[in-house]
Amino acid sequence: MVTGSRSSNYALADLALALTRSSDRIEGVCETAARAAAEMLGDGAAVQLVGDDDLYGAMIAYHPDVERSRTLAEALTRRGAPPEDQYSQAMRATRRPVVLSPLTPERLAELAPSRRAADKPGDRAAAAGLSAALMCPLIADNKYLGYLLVARTAPDGAYTEADAELVRDIAGELSLALATARSLERLRVSEERFRRVLESIPEGVLQIDASGVTTFANQPCAGLLGMPKEQLVGLPLSGFLDDRGQRHLARWLAGSTEPIPGPPLPGNPSNDAGVADARVVRADGSTRSVRLCLTVLQEDHGQPGSSLCLVTDRTEQVDARGLKRQLDHLRRLDSMGQLIGGIAHDLNNLLTVVGGSADMIAGTAEPGSPTHQLAAEIVHATVKGRALAHQLLAFGRGGSRPETIRVPDLLEDIKPLFARTLGEHIHLDFSHTPDVWPVRAERGPLQQVLVNLAANARDAMLHGGVLTAKASNVEVTAGELDDRSVAGRFVRLIIADTGGGMDEHTRRRAMEAFFTTKSGAVGLGLSTAMSVLRGIGGYITLQSEPRIGTTVQLYLPATDAVAPATVAPGPGSAASLLPATTIAAPATSADPAAAITDPGPVSAPPSPAQARSSASTSPGRGHVLVVEDQPELAQLIHRLLEPAGYTVTVSTDAESAVDAFAAVADPALLITDVVMPGMTGPDLAAALRARHPGLPVLFMSGYTAAALGPQVHLDENSALVEKPFNRSTLLAAVERFTSPAG
Repeated sequence: MVTGSRSSNYALADLALALTRSSDRIEGVCETAARAAAEMLGDGAAVQLVGDDDLYGAMIAYHPDVERSRTLAEALTRRGAPPEDQYSQAMRATRRPVVLSPLTPERLAELAPSRRAADKPGDRAAAAGLSAALMCPLIADNKYLGYLLVARTAPDGAYTEADAELVRDIAGELSLALATARSLERLRVSEERFRRVLESIPEGVLQIDASGVTTFANQPCAGLLGMPKEQLVGLPLSGFLDDRGQRHLARWLAGSTEPIPGPPLPGNPSNDAGVADARVVRADGSTRSVRLCLTVLQEDHGQPGSSLCLVTDRTEQVDARGLKRQLDHLRRLDSMGQLIGGIAHDLNNLLTVVGGSADMIAGTAEPGSPTHQLAAEIVHATVKGRALAHQLLAFGRGGSRPETIRVPDLLEDIKPLFARTLGEHIHLDFSHTPDVWPVRAERGPLQQVLVNLAANARDAMLHGGVLTAKASNVEVTAGELDDRSVAGRFVRLIIADTGGGMDEHTRRRAMEAFFTTKSGAVGLGLSTAMSVLRGIGGYITLQSEPRIGTTVQLYLPATDAVAPATVAPGPGSAASLLPATTIAAPATSADPAAAITDPGPVSAPPSPAQARSSASTSPGRGHVLVVEDQPELAQLIHRLLEPAGYTVTVSTDAESAVDAFAAVADPALLITDVVMPGMTGPDLAAALRARHPGLPVLFMSGYTAAALGPQVHLDENSALVEKPFNRSTLLAAVERFTSPAG
């Protein structure tokens, strides 16, 4: 028992410290206070608290003898009773201790009425050995919490006024500790409820401190980042974010409330500083698209302190939106391709008329005369127009037929064109490794791709530089390139310049159709290159850095076939002014549209007198039926064939041609366009062959054979000539079916 005020003060100080240490548990606080009160004021002590149901709860008692502690609790407990007895009411009213000395059976009965009818107060008092008791109310925040009771067993153990003051001091310390413990308990309950809520929502939730370090993470967030949530605590959030997310987080931690620069985000029209889209890098290295929503939990002098971050996985929505953009882009490209293909088709028709007419004029004019020179210039312009039409077809319809090409020869052939395109201020460096494999590609479109790349390099090196072209063999494994499906043997053709390069935004969009940074350009160069390479099973990559330069790598599919030798056209003939076009015929190989080229230049067309003589002396060359919906082209074909001795009947409408040709007894050949209004060329051929079985058919088209695909089925008695064609090509194709040897 404590005696003396100095000792009491020390004891109270020790009690306050002990209560602080045990304030995380209400039971611990009560046990500490009961023990201290028993040691300072009596043989035993107990704490009786009022619960949330406004009834007394279990009594927590202390006595040095453990058995007496149990007996004391049983004798004095008021568990389940309301605080409405006279002693409780007195303590609540006066807020002062109540002294029960001596503790008679009657007082004990009033203090703790028995729950058992056979139990008498005297028996309980005797069992507990109690002679006196002192009760003190526990008050905190003007609320009655219960009471502290101390008891003695000695017959002369009456309590004094000093004892009452000491127990009041103890009760005061206990009341404060109980208020703290109950607040902590409510906080624990609230936090547990909050944690359960956070764990139950599907979004990831992070709490970060003022420096961006994670202090809490729920399980959905841990799953999103691919690591246990315990391991997330202590890690900086920025370590999981891409550059965009890191910039946003840095702005937030710096206290910036300004709207995020740039276009509004979906769902965030005001570009709130607390909302941003980013990508997170998971523990396994994979990435997910997320939306970050940050809010301040606690501010520190106007700066963000602790913040809560809601992390929503938007990968599926972002991917779906990206796929929709790609689908829309592909649809636009498809529509644009159809439009461009149609324009190229009509352009080829016009080029055929212009080039064919100029070819005839050049063939009948005196070599070296002004007429011959003008005709030659027209033919050369037609050649350029044909190259443009093929480029348009390559973009719009997939280009021409692939062939076997030796890349070193291709580079050598195109070097003069490169030199003219680049100018004298740019140095050319062409090289290749030994034994470069042949490739399977489309010569015309591939040449145009290279010229476009040279033009881009020229524009990037206005003050001079070096353009490097290097070919080498490579074997690509699946997954090595961005398109993980590309694999096999390729010839890699590297085109590199030392120009100004591109920034990241420009590089990402460089292959989009119609995207350009050059005034007056249309932006089809690199998109056409990508279309050409993909069309032959190849691939294209682009690397560029500002002030360093740009490197384009073309992956051309290698082949085991042997590239044919290049034969230069013979000089001196007018027919050689217009390059020979391609005649597609049925082949014995697996390719149903294999091509044979024009056998070479022929002699100049005969004079009108010679033509009449040839027609009269060769009356049996045959009757040729011509169907072409463009009247000027139909007349050109008539003019090309008639001087060669053919009888020609022309129609500009396929449907009426069936009846118009009924009077022709034994036609030698049908020449028909493929794509016409109403009845197509193949349908017309089928109708006429019903009347004339085995009728040879020569199809014409402004589209390439590869672009037409299954629209034209070539049997052993048919062929396809691509527009624009020259006189020698047309005559060679016709003679294949009309000559006695054919």
